Amino acid sequence: RRRRAQLQDAMLDGHFHFGGKKIAIAAEPDQLFQLATFFAGLGSEIAAAVTTTDRSKILEKVPAVSVQIGDLGDLESLAVGADLLVTHSHGRQASERLRIPLMRIGFPVFDRLGSQHKLAILYQGTRDMIFEVASIFQANQHAPTPEALDPLRNREISR
Repeated sequence: RRRRAQLQDAMLDGHFHFGGKKIAIAAEPDQLFQLATFFAGLGSEIAAAVTTTDRSKILEKVPAVSVQIGDLGDLESLAVGADLLVTHSHGRQASERLRIPLMRIGFPVFDRLGSQHKLAILYQGTRDMIFEVASIFQANQHAPTPEALDPLRNREISR
């Protein structure tokens, strides 16, 4: 009960950060389904869904307009304009080129310590993933400057 209540609290706190976000995912079919369902359930749009094989029936259920059978090059092409890239550590170059934050998940994750111990299932794992992604969105939020909010702030007054 406690972990379920914690997940409900996380969903309540975190859902503001997910609504309307465009997510680009590259993963194996089962993980692609799980991640796309997770993000769609929190109000995000799956802008790109890339996987390695069409030999899985679960792909029919992925909540995306289409699923591309391809590689990280395909993901990079499809991810233009996305708010978050979700894939393994080899996606870091695409993330840098596109200037899109990367959530590392899947295999391999070789540039983060302890990734093999992260729980990504059940109430606790889902709760932690909500917090992780919401924190990524917060860290990459581009807040307007005071000048942008008040264009008359620095005007000169002629006398």
